[in-house]
Amino acid sequence: MPSVNKTLPNSDTRKDETRSRLIEAAMRQFGQHGFEATSLRAVVGDAKQNISSVKYHFGSKDGLFDACVRAAAQRLKAEGPGGIVTSETTNLSSLSPEQARTMIRVVIDVALRDALRPELAHELRFLQREIVIGGRGAGIFYDEVLRDHVAFFAKLFSIAEALNEEEARLRALAIMMQTVLFLSAGPVIETGIGWRITPERIPELVDALYPETKTDSSS
Repeated sequence: MPSVNKTLPNSDTRKDETRSRLIEAAMRQFGQHGFEATSLRAVVGDAKQNISSVKYHFGSKDGLFDACVRAAAQRLKAEGPGGIVTSETTNLSSLSPEQARTMIRVVIDVALRDALRPELAHELRFLQREIVIGGRGAGIFYDEVLRDHVAFFAKLFSIAEALNEEEARLRALAIMMQTVLFLSAGPVIETGIGWRITPERIPELVDALYPETKTDSSS
């Protein structure tokens, strides 16, 4: 009897490991080649699994792709900028404009540092492709995580710059997309100004995206 009980967690663990390996491999393949050009054979070969494991865990290539988007979204809800969104949303109304501007810089800094984590390179490339080209995962990712991030960031901008709701959302989206494009344009940046995006360069990127001292346009 004890031996039977011990096999159950091991079986579940193996299933979880297989699922995780397939998602990680699929993110690499989809990020490099896109949804249409990626074959399930390439994914299972990368993951060292078999086609039947995809059907068992995800049903189809479409199901595997959607699971990749949701896995990335779930991580971003808990880590990186998502951790700030989750913990600070109820405290925004008490911020002064100066505090809101500081918070914007903090969020950009955290987002950049999260994106530069080497172990997440495959996830970043996958999400960049989907967000920038508006791939099939863009809608899922927006519903799962970006909707809350945009609302959070827009609230900060409404406080920091006295913007109305529409203006604040546009400003928030502009900064978010600029951040994504900075991360996507490594070779262009290296050619244009002679340095690579590294964790040590993040303060300079934050200053470029949202300077610490905001110039008053009315002056």
